[in-house]
Formats: sequence, structure tokens, C-alpha cells
Amino acid sequence: MACAADRGGARVEWAESGGPRLEPGVQPRRGFGTRLLERALPRELGAGSQVSLRFEPGGLRAVITIGSAPREPAEPAGG
Repeated sequence: MACAADRGGARVEWAESGGPRLEPGVQPRRGFGTRLLERALPRELGAGSQVSLRFEPGGLRAVITIGSAPREPAEPAGG
């Protein structure tokens, strides 16, 4: 697992190993936990947050981005 500050938010990279090997080309079952991570967690973490999951033969790899850098205010038209 690795964590780092990322443009005003944070980024968590998670890799699992040692579990059952996934067969190439076979889509893993999308259960409650997967849906919770992909849909509910970004909403709970706030604007700009997202979760990316990759099911690789060696194990799950997840990247969780929490928040984002605040945007600079736009310059008013005409100066």
C-alpha cells in the first residue's frame, strides 16, 4: 500500500496478493463489496473523489483518489 498527497487531496494505492488466482479473460463476480467501493466510497469521500479497481491475475489493484485541488477563481471578464 502506498499513500501520497495529490493536488490538494490524497491518493491511496492498494494491491492484494496471495488470494485465489484469477483466470485471464474471466470477469470476476461484482458483489456487494465491489459495488460499495466503486459507488458509495467516492460519494462519502467528497467531490473529486474516485475509486479505480483492476482485477489482475495476481490480485486486486485499487487506486483511491480523495478530493482534488481547489480550482482557481476565474478572472472576471474585462480585467
